[in-house]
Amino acid sequence: MPNNGRDISYEAYLATAQTNEKLYEQRMAACQMFVNRHRQVLLASNKEPKLQQYWARKGVKIDKLSNSCAFAEFGEASFYGIGDGFLHKRSSGGVKLTNRDPTVAHRTLPFGTILLIMRTDNPKVWALAVVTDHGPFAIKGHGTHRSFTRIVDVSPMVARELNLIKIGHAKVAIQAVLSVFVPTASPPTSCGPDATDLSKRV
Repeated sequence: MPNNGRDISYEAYLATAQTNEKLYEQRMAACQMFVNRHRQVLLASNKEPKLQQYWARKGVKIDKLSNSCAFAEFGEASFYGIGDGFLHKRSSGGVKLTNRDPTVAHRTLPFGTILLIMRTDNPKVWALAVVTDHGPFAIKGHGTHRSFTRIVDVSPMVARELNLIKIGHAKVAIQAVLSVFVPTASPPTSCGPDATDLSKRV
């Protein structure tokens, strides 16, 4: 990512973010409440056979899901659920897309992962969202040069927090900060000390 003409690391970029612990706690609480309401559905939707069938239908070959507790990515975010027919439809994770829930679609992260999404052009603009859907799948290029054009699709609520409604899409940095994807009925898994530090750097 450019910074006065130079590329900087993900960690260095996040370190430039402004602290707003109260808002972070509020948004994290909202995400955790959402996860608690839909925990069983999200965990059931993460069953490997169902995921493999889903990828097969999409024509995407993925060896295994991303490790959500060590996940960070740069790319472009867009939104869905406004004027496209997806609002109130059930997602791949088994929950409905609404105007009032902090949710996001990602291609490889397990359902129930909580993501920090930050605008790269303004670190003060950020959101927390729960992965409940697979996508986005828009592709550019041909043959071996094909690639996905977006890394996340966010819900209308998250789009408003990221100021995406008018512009449609923007460059973002994302990192997993909490995951409920566990094979047994265990409590949510923290993504390690980096996640704790991350909340203080937003």
